[in-house]
Amino acid sequence: MNLSSVIFLLALLIGSISGYAQNVKSGIGTIAPAQTLHVAGASDKPGTKVGTTTNVYVVKPTVRVDGLNSTNNDAHSATDGTNSLKRVYATTANGDLILLKSAVEQITPTVQEFNTISSQTASAVAGILGGVTAVLISKTFTLNQPSVVNFSASVGATLQTGITDGTAKLYGAYFKFSTVPGSSGVSTTANFGINQKTYTNKTATGVIDNLMLAPRADLVLPAGTYTVNLYGYINGGQTVLFSATFGSTSGENLIITAHPQQF
Repeated sequence: MNLSSVIFLLALLIGSISGYAQNVKSGIGTIAPAQTLHVAGASDKPGTKVGTTTNVYVVKPTVRVDGLNSTNNDAHSATDGTNSLKRVYATTANGDLILLKSAVEQITPTVQEFNTISSQTASAVAGILGGVTAVLISKTFTLNQPSVVNFSASVGATLQTGITDGTAKLYGAYFKFSTVPGSSGVSTTANFGINQKTYTNKTATGVIDNLMLAPRADLVLPAGTYTVNLYGYINGGQTVLFSATFGSTSGENLIITAHPQQF
């Protein structure tokens, strides 16, 4: 066999080995791996109950990583107890698996707000087509991280009695920011979470009371400090004069709750 034939055979052999290595699959606990790395093993179905008072079962994993246990990782605090469960995250830089401490994952307490709405009156004026608004409550809150923020309110509207012209009257409530972080790009002019209704009446003795409004909105917001206002508004057209009192019943409130968008 001449030298050129030997070189050709060696090249063919190396190519075959390289091609095999690129497609090889490794298995732990299985002789027929289905992926590049396949870890197999038995589980303790139906699983181990979490705590002593829950009906939640967790099937034990077939993979154990010592660096994630309570002995080696302080993401498990002493107050978490022996049933501590943490989310595992993969870093974007190099794919390392990490745990985050509970304090990072939980909602910032100052962003869970419950506030009672006080009584405010809005009076429509003849000739104003755009209607009349009144700020019912204003709240400032701070987000420590990008979050999905839920704004919800329950507010009543008591319309003036004795309106008997039969034309439609509009009343409603909505949210609007008055201050936002400078680089957030969040609008301070846009209304959101609008809830509005119409009313008409031709009965002189009709009593209009406790007409409830429930503005709602979910916004994704960057970190920073915000001030949100809840507005009530009415519109009776160009010629009709009437008024409405918002926040006139008990149990009316504004609730703001934030959930981290990412950890």
